[in-house]
Amino acid sequence: MSYIHLTIDKQSQIEVLRREGYSVRSIASLIGAHHSTVARELNRVEGEYSAIKAQELAISKSANKGRPTKLTHQLAALIESRLQQTWYPEEVVGAELAGALSFKTIYFWILRGFLAVTEKVLRWKGKKPGTQEKRGYFNIKKTIKD
Repeated sequence: MSYIHLTIDKQSQIEVLRREGYSVRSIASLIGAHHSTVARELNRVEGEYSAIKAQELAISKSANKGRPTKLTHQLAALIESRLQQTWYPEEVVGAELAGALSFKTIYFWILRGFLAVTEKVLRWKGKKPGTQEKRGYFNIKKTIKD
């Protein structure tokens, strides 16, 4: 079953209709939401319902969601100094952060810009730049003319 978040417009409609004395079920039918959604929304805000307070509460809760990051200033400084010394993230994790962090996390932090280093700091792995694709070409020693 899918659901939608209540917008500020619907929250203000709930506020107005509640002040006019409408029941939860009638408010729900008027704004096109389920009655339990409206009831939860009214119970979420303490005291008299206010759309502004409800929206501020929703924004503050959404800002705090998710897992807290392991990245601290000391950890970032350590990782950045090792990467400037041309260490791989695998080497950083293996030498100093074994069991506390994954090397994939360091790559993620680099790509997202959480660390103050660029991808150019990493030593090159994989195919070197400038190599040409050799598949699909025929190595003909003699031409048909010859």
